Amino acid sequence: MKRTEIRVAVVNHSTKVTDADAAAGMAALQKQVSEDFGPVWNVDATLEFAGKDRLQDSLPDHWGLILLDDEAQADQLGYHEVTTSGLPLATVLVGNIPAGQDWTHAASHELLEMLADPTADLAVYSRPTDATHRVYAQEVCDPCAAYDDGYQVAGRQVTDFVFPSWFRTAAPGVAAARYDERGLIKAPLEVRPHGYIPVLDAATFTWGVLGSNGAVTGANGAAGDRRMGRRTTPRTGWKLSDMDWIP
Repeated sequence: MKRTEIRVAVVNHSTKVTDADAAAGMAALQKQVSEDFGPVWNVDATLEFAGKDRLQDSLPDHWGLILLDDEAQADQLGYHEVTTSGLPLATVLVGNIPAGQDWTHAASHELLEMLADPTADLAVYSRPTDATHRVYAQEVCDPCAAYDDGYQVAGRQVTDFVFPSWFRTAAPGVAAARYDERGLIKAPLEVRPHGYIPVLDAATFTWGVLGSNGAVTGANGAAGDRRMGRRTTPRTGWKLSDMDWIP
């Protein structure tokens, strides 16, 4: 099957990342997408460094990966969503990244999840036990989101990610060869320490977040919550971004 090919513009509007470092980090992201992620998820992307261009003017047909300083959303390192033009957009909040961590890990997380779920609302039904009916968000980096679970590509830290096999409950006695890129996950639907996955309870139609301890906590369902808003809010209430606002 031929891979879907996508063009992604990388735009640096962070004062904490130089254009030279943004271009170097982009090279590592390109290598991960083409060599690791693409063959597994049957998608490929060409990343193009756009500097500080206005995407609406220069690359109106490209998806976007935007680096921002925005520290107002202190509980987020990034998110991915859809613009008013209907194009996927991943945003990395560089100002929120903990000291000592490479921004490329958060950028890798948002980029890969955007490629696997461009509309930020795809999900997979699974029935891991007779009594459990759940719908798992197709967030392919969340279950192994910890910085230390990532790995090095071209000298930069990138995120681990799960394979399609992670979403499929295995038949008794049958195990997939791998469930994630690093081989840290040993069973379908397993969540690593400091990982998580948004889940929908099919009985109550409510979203929550499943942690590594097996507990599900409530999700913020506000339309302004860019991580969960598209899953917990009617389509008419979705909050969209407009790449035209970029300076």
